[in-house]
Amino acid sequence: MIDDPALEWLTRQSSPRVWLSAGGVTGVGDVQGTENRRYAEELCVRGRITHLETIEEFLRFLGH
Repeated sequence: MIDDPALEWLTRQSSPRVWLSAGGVTGVGDVQGTENRRYAEELCVRGRITHLETIEEFLRFLGH
C-alpha cells in the first residue's frame, strides 16, 4: 500500500530517481494486483524512475 504513494512522491524529486524493490506492488490488505503493478510501471515511465531489484544492481547503477 506504500509503493504507489512513494512513487508518486519520487516523481516530484530531483533526478536521478531510483526505486529499489523486488517489484511486488500491493494495495489494501497487502494484496497484489495487476492494476497496482500497472500504475507503478506507469509512474516509473512518467517520472523517469529507474527500477532496480537488487542491491547488486543498485551498486552497478552507482558505478561500484
